[in-house]
Amino acid sequence: MKKNELYNINLSLFNDIVDETRIKLKNTNNEYENLRKQYDDIMDKFPKLQLIFEDDMPLELNKQECIMLQKLMQLGLKINELEKYSLFCLDSKNVYFHFKSREKIR
Repeated sequence: MKKNELYNINLSLFNDIVDETRIKLKNTNNEYENLRKQYDDIMDKFPKLQLIFEDDMPLELNKQECIMLQKLMQLGLKINELEKYSLFCLDSKNVYFHFKSREKIR
């Protein structure tokens, strides 16, 4: 497999790397796996919330759905934070090896 360099790729390849990162996180990071499970459980139990992200139509939510939407957004932010951190680490490692291969660092 060709080494991926986040600083020199097209959008399609970047999306593949993001997906690979999510899969790796799900398989190796218990916190991430738990957050994803909570997120998916809420989406399964409250299908109207799924429509918020998929449809462009006004919806009325009851109090419970509003509370779950807030929880969903909090979970989404935590999930996104873990994904960004993993991508940052991947990119930092790639930059390090790039400079090392060009003998810019030892």
